[in-house]
Amino acid sequence: PLVKAVDNDQCRFAALTIANIATHSPTIIQIVQAGAIRPLVSSISTSGNHVESRRFGALALTNITTCEAFHSIVIEAGAPEALFVLSNSSDIESKQNVAKTLANLSCNVANHELIVDQGGFQPLIALANDPRQDIHRHAVAAMWGFSAASSKLRRKIVDEGGLGPLCRLLPSSVKDHQLSHDIIACLCNLSQENEIKFEITRSGAVSTLLSCMESDNPTIAYYACECLANLSEMVENQGYLARSGVITPCASVMRSRDNMIQRESGRLSANISGSSDPLAANIIVNDG
Repeated sequence: PLVKAVDNDQCRFAALTIANIATHSPTIIQIVQAGAIRPLVSSISTSGNHVESRRFGALALTNITTCEAFHSIVIEAGAPEALFVLSNSSDIESKQNVAKTLANLSCNVANHELIVDQGGFQPLIALANDPRQDIHRHAVAAMWGFSAASSKLRRKIVDEGGLGPLCRLLPSSVKDHQLSHDIIACLCNLSQENEIKFEITRSGAVSTLLSCMESDNPTIAYYACECLANLSEMVENQGYLARSGVITPCASVMRSRDNMIQRESGRLSANISGSSDPLAANIIVNDG
């Protein structure tokens, strides 16, 4: 009965009921087996529906997509396209639910191409640009997920303007470890691409990355070191990084007890020391 009621806009609380009971894996299985996915997607994508119908439908998908086993069913039902449409809503909670659902779906590499084919990155990047923390932090998490495995998608993120919100949010994220982690991890993934290395270096992100090398959070410190080491692989960036003050924090974290931080800071130091920039060489000697 609940599944049938979802199709009726007047019974919008049916979607909320499904969302509430979709907080446990056994119940999610029953919801999917009852055929709830397509009615939920339909309720989201129908612009004439009551705002609460669409909001609760997206919330239900947020909870259902916490179970990775059902990602393919959700995507095949057209959920990404419906979510992209809903991302333009003026309803804040709907946007939050969209960002959370996309973050859940981005955890599965097998989903990436299918999701992008249904709408691209523009809606996601718009959510990352939203000033509200509960929206942009989940959008950033989704961007990190999408940047994980594919050179094509990493380039697409940058080509469609994804670097802007990442670099804009980075300085203010230092008080939010999870947001800071996701931004730097995403930048680290993007920095694997040679054609993106120069853009990141000149984006204004370097100064915050330098401070994050010495973060109390070892995972953030590791990602910052790896990102900067990747950037320093490009000869054109080496002098710029040296002049930006990379040597002092690099020398400091090379003494870290964390082997991965030691490795990446050592790689960064080796790349900078190979710079043909005479000023960079002087900085290396003077800064230790």
